[in-house]
Amino acid sequence: MKVYTSFLNNSKNKDKVEIALSCILLLFLWQIISKLINNEIYLPTINQTLNSMKEIILSQRFYLDMAYSIGRSLCSFLLALVLAITIGILSYSNKFIRNFLYQ
Repeated sequence: MKVYTSFLNNSKNKDKVEIALSCILLLFLWQIISKLINNEIYLPTINQTLNSMKEIILSQRFYLDMAYSIGRSLCSFLLALVLAITIGILSYSNKFIRNFLYQ
C-alpha cells in the first residue's frame, strides 16, 4: 500500500492515472450507450469501429489517399510561405503597402 501511495504522490504519475481512468470511463460509456441505442449508424460499438478502421488501414487506397493529402498539405504550406515572405518584403519596402496591410 505504501508503494501505491508514494506512486500517486508524484504529480506526473497522478496525472497519468487520472488520464487513464478518464479514457477507460469514456470507452465504457461509449460501449454502454452504443448497446442501448443498438443502431450502428448513429453510434457503432467499439468493436465495429476498430474493425472498420482495420479494413480501411489494410486497404491500399488508404495509403494513396494519405500520400495525396500530405502532398496537398505541403503544397499549401509552401504557397502560404511564399506569399507571406513576398508580402513581408513588399510591406517592408513600400510604405503604402505597409499602411494598407497594417492600418
